[in-house]
Amino acid sequence: MKSLAFLVFIFLASTVAFAQGTVTGCKVSGGNLIYTSSTQYLLGVDLGGGLSLALGSYVYNLNPNISTNVSCTVSWASNVSVQSSGGCVYGSPSVSLPGLAAVCTNCVYGDLVTYTPTLQCNLDDYSWTFGAAASIFGIFVIRRRNKP
Repeated sequence: MKSLAFLVFIFLASTVAFAQGTVTGCKVSGGNLIYTSSTQYLLGVDLGGGLSLALGSYVYNLNPNISTNVSCTVSWASNVSVQSSGGCVYGSPSVSLPGLAAVCTNCVYGDLVTYTPTLQCNLDDYSWTFGAAASIFGIFVIRRRNKP
C-alpha cells in the first residue's frame, strides 16, 4: 500500500513539475523562433539612427530560444498569441552598461508574444517501456510476497 501511495505521489509531483503557464517572448516577424530571455535597461536602448526605446525597455537575447515547430524531444511554443507587432527588440547590444543603458545597432524589431512552453510526446511509441516497467514492478511484488 505504501508503494502505491509513493507511485501516486511521484506521478502527481512530476505532473506539477512539468506544468508551465504562459510566458512572454520576442518572436522573429514571419519566422518560427521566439527569444525567451531578456535584459532590462533602465535608461533605455539606443538603436542607432536616432531610434531609441523608452525608459525601462527590454532587449531579448539571442540565446536561449524556443521554436514554434512541434517536437517530442525539446520544448516548443504552443498557443502563441501576438501582443504587439513590432513591440520588442532582439539582438546583441554593441555597448551596454548592464541594467542601465545599451547601444544596439544590430538589433531587430520583433513581435511581442505570449506562449505556453509544451513538450508533448506520443505515448504509443513508449508503451513497451511502460509494459516493461510494470512487469519488473510485478516481479518484485511477487518475490516479496513469496519470502517467508
